[in-house]
Amino acid sequence: MLKIEHKDMKNNYLKNILNILTEAYDYVKLTEAVPYSVAKEYMTIERSPEAETRIKQVFSKLKSLPNARQIDKRGWRIAFPYAEDSTEFEIQAVLEPYNFSIKDYKDGIALDTKNNREISLGKALNIISKKEPDAKDLMDKYAAIKGKGATNKDEDLMIIFSSAKYDIIGMSTDRDSYWDSCMNVIRGGNRHYVKLDIKEGSIICYLTTISDTNLKKPLGRVLIKPYINTENKEDVVLYPELKTYGSIPNPQKFMDEVDDYMEKTQKLSGSYERLGCLYKDSDRGEIEDKESVRTRALQKLQDIEGLSRVEFISLSLKNKRQYIDILVKKESRLYDFQYNFASQSQKKEYIKMLFSKKIRVSEFEFKGAPKDMRTEIISKHMEYKIHLEDYELEAATPKQKEEYVDWNLDNNFELGYYEFKAATEQQKTKYISSKIDKYSVLQNYEFEEATQEQKEKYIDSRVGRYQLRQFEFEAATQKQKDEYIDWRIEREDFIYDHEFEGASQKQKEDYIDWILNRGYYLHDLYFKAATQKQKEKYIDWKIKNDNAIYKYEFEYATKEQKYKNIDNLINNYYRKLEDYELEAATPEQKERYKEYAKD
Repeated sequence: MLKIEHKDMKNNYLKNILNILTEAYDYVKLTEAVPYSVAKEYMTIERSPEAETRIKQVFSKLKSLPNARQIDKRGWRIAFPYAEDSTEFEIQAVLEPYNFSIKDYKDGIALDTKNNREISLGKALNIISKKEPDAKDLMDKYAAIKGKGATNKDEDLMIIFSSAKYDIIGMSTDRDSYWDSCMNVIRGGNRHYVKLDIKEGSIICYLTTISDTNLKKPLGRVLIKPYINTENKEDVVLYPELKTYGSIPNPQKFMDEVDDYMEKTQKLSGSYERLGCLYKDSDRGEIEDKESVRTRALQKLQDIEGLSRVEFISLSLKNKRQYIDILVKKESRLYDFQYNFASQSQKKEYIKMLFSKKIRVSEFEFKGAPKDMRTEIISKHMEYKIHLEDYELEAATPKQKEEYVDWNLDNNFELGYYEFKAATEQQKTKYISSKIDKYSVLQNYEFEEATQEQKEKYIDSRVGRYQLRQFEFEAATQKQKDEYIDWRIEREDFIYDHEFEGASQKQKEDYIDWILNRGYYLHDLYFKAATQKQKEKYIDWKIKNDNAIYKYEFEYATKEQKYKNIDNLINNYYRKLEDYELEAATPEQKERYKEYAKD
């Protein structure tokens, strides 16, 4: 047994052993998503002492915040409840201009500030609904949420801050359909930056469900990196990139919340720059404390100056919509992060402005538009002779779909999958006939919708010229199948099993003759369809070439062929004889086999 005499030496020894065991545990945990050979390369990277100290300070403060929950023994993961619903903030912004405010959102109580009395939240929204178009939509939204027995539709979510190395390493690896990025440690183009993130002390924040404490299937994540004070290099804070990965329902709200937690745990003074050696994953190369940004943004709003994304996001919902009003009046194009905060009435006004300029409404604008505007957007795009996107076709009325498909057909445009599916039966028939007349290839979904007459005409146009796909062959008449297989045999093509099964007996025999004459193997489908003469010829060829005879082939062999096959097996010590082979052997072969078996 090793004897350690000095106390410090003993402590260091135990500490090293603990580190080894900890890393071994982490390897096991990580290899569920990342191969051990890859994980080991990253897990052994040491953080700088300054980075370790910084992380410990931040996590110590995170643990002390309300609703914080440590979900691992070492304190490397701290979780907080997360609610995606933003209805409360939208309602508050609508109520304020009319002398109402929310007193208790959960219980549905508002305050009439003019008369200093309580009123139900629904009644307050109803009072202003004639003046404020958004109020009715918010009433319906709030009623739906209350009907589910919860004020937040996603209150089963949580955010997890993690300083664990394996959570950094696995941030974009083995996420299947969830997300991928250049930080994938197996194939990512910028995976070398992951080592720098670990060394310099980056941490990570995931959004996931409350049952997913091991982060098996998180919804998304954001990486939190070191930023250095431009005036004081000793002042370093951790702050998130302005880019999320995954399917986060409301990315901006998630980002705001992560920002807030970082400002609650650190004191920001002045401006900071992202550590230069780390990957620039967003345009957030510089940061300031939120209060400074908000103060500047409010001043710019007052002076009617342009706001950066960071400045816009720092504003309250009411101020955001003030700025959106300015942009819409100036007929400026909104970015998605601005459009997402617009009220329903602002979106309507904005989209009408796009109409006036004959500008195409983009996907995020269409999907975020009031439902009654979507039909109008589709009509305008059709009026402008613009091809509709798949998501627009899905939202179009039956009449719009029919008119749109007619326009495509009249102009001889190819119909895509969604356009074809949106067509009426009459339009589909017309389109398929035009493709057949032009000798164009029908897609499988088009072929399925064709009439029997169209299918036969189409197959006729391809037989003797092109190889038929399986669904085409199976739909062919027997006459067409016979003609097609004759053509394939004449060309000396290998035919597929489904084609062989659809062939006549004569064609099968001709094809088997062709195979036998060229010394190719017959698999069981062909062998079973062969004549007795062809089977015997094939077995003779296999015996001559010392090939094993399968059981289903052995059954059709002549007595002489069986004896020859058994002789080959005994004389050449191929293998043990099967029962059916021993039963068919001659007495002399059985005796020889017994002697062989003894040896």
